[in-house]
Amino acid sequence: MSSKPGVFALSKEATEFTFGNVGLFFNHIKVVFPLLIFCAFVKQAGLIAEAKWVGYVLAAVTLFLYACFALAWHRSSLTGPDKVHERNPLNLRGDDWKFVGLFMAVTGMFGLAMDGLGYLAQGVLPEYGEGIAAAGGIVIIILMFFIMRLFLRASFFFPARSVGVALTWQDIKRASKGFLWPLIGTNIIFALLFVVVFSVYTFVAGFIASVAAGDAQLGRIEAIGTGLILSVPVYLAGFFLVALCIAALSRAYQWGIQNNNG
Repeated sequence: MSSKPGVFALSKEATEFTFGNVGLFFNHIKVVFPLLIFCAFVKQAGLIAEAKWVGYVLAAVTLFLYACFALAWHRSSLTGPDKVHERNPLNLRGDDWKFVGLFMAVTGMFGLAMDGLGYLAQGVLPEYGEGIAAAGGIVIIILMFFIMRLFLRASFFFPARSVGVALTWQDIKRASKGFLWPLIGTNIIFALLFVVVFSVYTFVAGFIASVAAGDAQLGRIEAIGTGLILSVPVYLAGFFLVALCIAALSRAYQWGIQNNNG
């Protein structure tokens, strides 16, 4: 029985797998990524037209695209890159739809819960005074922590379902035992890496945009278009961040399901 991987072991293995299979990564996103960029373009057009409903519809479509990528990358991480074919989101099989539905339901509920708590903290509690806002803020932070723990535990369903394994909640609790903190730490490491890269890119992109514009003042449409073009590398880096987190989760699931017998 190998020792349980901690934060740095999970980070190292996920990084080695993802960077070692960059070609496979691009193979998986060559259909999904252009669709994501198209959704971002349509969303911006909806903002210009003041049609907010477009954003809500595209949020579901975007989540679907990420679900398709997550399905492919979980399978790659668990069965090996040589055994996995690219995943076309428009050509899903029966079992694939089960994964996509589960992913969208669990991830969507997590996102709505976190957004709801964030709205309470920023938009509701401040209206009742500083004391209520401070006390409520502490309660909300605690709730966010427990929701995150619940989501991380439930996320162990994803790698299992990606390879056609149906687990019970008891199975998930057993497999995820001892991995919640390592996964939190691993995700924080990857998120910090993304923030550093994003900060550097934002500085460089902002400089390039200002030089290209010169003394001219960009109109609203031109500014949005320029911002969308410059955001393409950010979306790509976001996919890579997701790939790292998925690889770490797959490794944790694989070890937990094989070794957590108690």
